[in-house]
Amino acid sequence: AQVYLTTTYFNGYIDNLQVVTRAKSATEILYDASLIAYYSFDLPYPNNDNGPNGLNGTSANTATVIGRVNQAMRFTGSSSYFQAYGFYQIVYGVNTNGPFSISLWINPSVMITCAFVQVSTTQSGGTCTNLLGIYSAAGVSGQIIAQAQSSATIFGPYVTASSIDEIYVHNRVLAASEVYTLANP
Repeated sequence: AQVYLTTTYFNGYIDNLQVVTRAKSATEILYDASLIAYYSFDLPYPNNDNGPNGLNGTSANTATVIGRVNQAMRFTGSSSYFQAYGFYQIVYGVNTNGPFSISLWINPSVMITCAFVQVSTTQSGGTCTNLLGIYSAAGVSGQIIAQAQSSATIFGPYVTASSIDEIYVHNRVLAASEVYTLANP
């Protein structure tokens, strides 16, 4: 950007302009700059991205129920899903070991082997990288698994009667205090 003078002007694009009536803290500015998407699953538009980029999602065979904060999305069977596109920074991060964070509230009704968060380089699926899932084996009630290797062996997603809420996607690693704040709204 350039300072306005009589002989020069700004020549370029501005994205996500917001005018506020107070000074923002450095923490607020960092948060705003690094938030890629935020899905609250609140009515009347539960698939909408409430973050700065408008990466609205689609869902099928879901219901809106009471969640961690306001409403959540409940998966009603094995054909249920929520899907959003346009996370180029995340795919780039997975492929190049770049930093990113995905946080969400999960309320699984049944502990079965499933993948909750997958990343794919194409909209139609293709090769998926499982980032978060549950592995349940004989004699084990369930483990939360978080991984970013393309050789993941989590099968799924087979999600039955589980709810998700408050998905936040950032293009950086969150600090422990930020994770605590997200976990305790």
